[in-house]
Amino acid sequence: MNLVGLERVNETFRATMRQGVPLVAIMILSAKSCLLLAQDYSEQTEVTSRVELEANSGVCRVEVPRRSYKTLWLSVVSNHGSGALVDGRYLVTAAHNVANYIGSRVSGNITVRCGYTSKDEYLHTVTVPNVRPSKVNVPSYRFSFGSSRYQHDYAFLDLGEYLDGVASFELEEDYTPIEDSKVHISGYPGIAFDGRTLTTAEGKLTAEVGNTVAYGITTYTGNSGGPVWIATENGRALVAVHVATRLGRVVNQGFLNDWTAWRDSIDGEAQ
Repeated sequence: MNLVGLERVNETFRATMRQGVPLVAIMILSAKSCLLLAQDYSEQTEVTSRVELEANSGVCRVEVPRRSYKTLWLSVVSNHGSGALVDGRYLVTAAHNVANYIGSRVSGNITVRCGYTSKDEYLHTVTVPNVRPSKVNVPSYRFSFGSSRYQHDYAFLDLGEYLDGVASFELEEDYTPIEDSKVHISGYPGIAFDGRTLTTAEGKLTAEVGNTVAYGITTYTGNSGGPVWIATENGRALVAVHVATRLGRVVNQGFLNDWTAWRDSIDGEAQ
């Protein structure tokens, strides 16, 4: 094992420990990481070609104003994440991007930018009122310091209008995670990038733990909420929501039940 590979395993261990993942799950993920050493993790690259920009136009940047204990609740700080446009109007993202929890609360409207064309340039910029649950729905998420928070780490936003010229994702209803199968991730990562650049990567699934899947793609802060997707005959299907380091919350029946219940409730309000 070379030093780069060892650091990869150590980084995975440290990240999962910080996220409160149980020791058994850590051992599984670490073992899977060791198997990936020969091929290394896939790295994200900037989306630049016209074809890929159009195909990834439904990958949106989510900007959330927050007050928190870090600033003694005095000032508002803008955090950002990623999300996936569904049915031309609705956004699927990570719950922790938009949830209120101990130590941090959303303080104002949420800005969603879709249809990335170049850095800081988008086809659509939408303001979503912080009205819950009709506009911002966090159906099952409860913050905790353990891994249980990732089991329901998804949220739905109503943008209030249909976005023209933007490619929506489908919600995959019959997805079964298969080890070593290929998935893609897209979003607006910070650290290695600047949080304002649309990126994408392809990698393999390495483990399934509860309602989550792990994959061999290097991810960063800012990827949270971004789509984990597969290519289909009709376009791109959302199979998971990125929620933590190389970890996604799967689109399964529980997820779809919450989605359907929310859509039925807002459709009923509109009638």
